[in-house]
Amino acid sequence: MIPTSFLVLFLAVFLSSNTFTNYIVVKGDTECPLVTSVGDRRSNKNSLRIVQYNAEWLFVDYNSNAKCPGSGCPWQTESDAETHLSYITNVVKGLNPDIINFCEIEGCDELNMLINGLNDTSYKPYLKQGTDTSTGQNVGMLTRVDPLTTLYRSEERVSYPVPDSKCGYTGAVGNSGVSKHYITEFSLGGYKTAFIGAHLLAYPTDKTRCAEREAQAQVIQNVISGYIIKGYEVIFLGDLNDFDAEVPHINS
Repeated sequence: MIPTSFLVLFLAVFLSSNTFTNYIVVKGDTECPLVTSVGDRRSNKNSLRIVQYNAEWLFVDYNSNAKCPGSGCPWQTESDAETHLSYITNVVKGLNPDIINFCEIEGCDELNMLINGLNDTSYKPYLKQGTDTSTGQNVGMLTRVDPLTTLYRSEERVSYPVPDSKCGYTGAVGNSGVSKHYITEFSLGGYKTAFIGAHLLAYPTDKTRCAEREAQAQVIQNVISGYIIKGYEVIFLGDLNDFDAEVPHINS
């Protein structure tokens, strides 16, 4: 089934970085998927501003698998990571979103650091930990409007190559799930609204990754189709790591 109520919001932000040399102390991190109370802290409840932001390795707590901050990412020291956090904070302050979805964020500690840096208690953090143990990256949000449903994930896996694949993949049949995503629900303007944040596999021109990413997209489409059947509006946003071969990108 092809969804008929499908909003894709996509904003890719790429940041430059320098090379550094020092390392930091290992720390822990947490997820924060639970919705314990529901409120709307927007100053103007007739307006809703939604932003998607790839924050490029927004890690302050040390992740030993990813070696970040450290040799595994652009931020070699905790000080470098905090400088990056300050940059992201200023960007968010300028955008002033009511709901902002982050890709490439480590966890709830970083979301809370953003709230502290913004000095804005109208935001609450929500994040459902994913299964990308290699990078440790997750997808999470800051929002002034609380979701109604505790964040959850789909653990479905879809075989690839999918029917009518355009990737040119000729390898063995495999399967893929969406390692970095969350699903929740809002009431927005009186409409039941499903909200899905996702970060699909990288390397758009790699044929294997393309085939795996098509399988990931099918997982998300299945979630969306289920919500459409139930009468929900759908907002799907994130870093899709793909491009339209026919419609030129504004930056190219």
